[in-house]
Amino acid sequence: MIRWIAIALLLVSVRLWAEEANPVIRVIDSPFLLFDLDEQLSADAQLADYDGDGDLDVAIANGRHWAAPDRVYLNNGRGRLLTALPLGQAHRPSYLLASADLDGDGDIDIVAVYDDLPARVWLNDGKASFADGGTIGGTGGDSRSGLLSDLSGDGVPDLVLARRGDPDLLLLGDGRGGFDEPQTLGAPDTPSTGVTSGDFNEDGVPDLAFARRDQQPSVVMLGLPHAPHYQSAVALPDSVGDHRKVLAADLNGDGHLDLILSRIGASNRIYWGDGKGGFAEGPNFGAEDGRSYSLATVDLDRDGDLDLVEGNDEQPNLIHLNQGEGHFSAMALGEEALDSYGVAIGDMDGDGYDDIVIANSGAANQVFLVRPKVE
Repeated sequence: MIRWIAIALLLVSVRLWAEEANPVIRVIDSPFLLFDLDEQLSADAQLADYDGDGDLDVAIANGRHWAAPDRVYLNNGRGRLLTALPLGQAHRPSYLLASADLDGDGDIDIVAVYDDLPARVWLNDGKASFADGGTIGGTGGDSRSGLLSDLSGDGVPDLVLARRGDPDLLLLGDGRGGFDEPQTLGAPDTPSTGVTSGDFNEDGVPDLAFARRDQQPSVVMLGLPHAPHYQSAVALPDSVGDHRKVLAADLNGDGHLDLILSRIGASNRIYWGDGKGGFAEGPNFGAEDGRSYSLATVDLDRDGDLDLVEGNDEQPNLIHLNQGEGHFSAMALGEEALDSYGVAIGDMDGDGYDDIVIANSGAANQVFLVRPKVE
């Protein structure tokens, strides 16, 4: 009871803060925008036009540690997800459905990242019907996240896996829907839970940053020429703790990429990038005893500054509107405190404003449509 009273008080304070900040957006929360009503243990949401009809669909990774069905939800063009397609028949413990064109045929394929199982390729026929492309060799282990990005500069998506208790992995894409043998990144027992990429030292070579937990620091790995090869991991200052996601974005408008870490048991933290691969501690945001499992960056109010969306466990989800140079004001996102493991951003209804999709564990998933504020 005390916990729920505290959550209610926090939600009231956030609403008052939002009113004082006078945000220029409003968020539409409708029961018709809920999906996955059987309340799977959703871990992540990815947005892409999987069926080629010009609007964004949603791929939901379900299960985490337990076998559950992954699904692709097709958008009716107005943000409602009225058709659910299974991703294969078998149920698996999924953490992520990373999405990119793996075989160069112009449609969006999927790499499913699992807990304690090898990652698997799903090849799209262009209409959101996915053929099982088989497992990716050498990727069995406790994977928690990953990314698909062209790290080698050949125009083909490569795969990075963030793993807890196993080495992080890099696999180069072959352009035909497969991947080369995995290369290990760093120590053999890193507790990684999230990964992002960006050119942190502005040398034209992609770099990597990993969020880590189990009282180990989160780290940056700078890319070397003739990528993808990386320098040894460098710890972010004062980053020992329990971190679940890391993002790269220019939050203060200085032209350099910054890093944002979500944290469990503490407020989230921004690290200011210097454009040379170094990072300095910046401001914290969110609750002091926060439980943020997911983050996203987007210019929601279209003022030229990147805002933040924070998905929390048993605490209200929040939007942090950037007031310029990295100063933020918060507004509540929804009225319930849920276990929000995934946040995805995209224009779901074609009105030019980016919307918010939340993947919840143990509750229905949500689409929040963003609109300009009505005076």
